Amino acid sequence: VLQGVAIVPSYRVYLFDRANHISRPMKTVEYTGDREAIQKASQFVDRHDVELWERSRLVMRFPHDPRK
Repeated sequence: VLQGVAIVPSYRVYLFDRANHISRPMKTVEYTGDREAIQKASQFVDRHDVELWERSRLVMRFPHDPRK
C-alpha cells in the first residue's frame, strides 16, 4: 500500500439468463467499497439474476423478480 494513495476496489458484475448462464459480457466497475457496490449492482437486476464479485469473493447474488 502506497502512503497517501487511495486504492479503490474493482468489482465485476455478471448477468445471468434463465438457464443460469452468463448472458452478457461482465461489467468491471470501481466503487469505494461493498456498500456502494451492492447498491449500484442492484440496479442491474431486471429480468436477470446478477452476481457481484470482488476478486475471487462473491459479494452478493441478486435474484430477479420472475413476475417482471
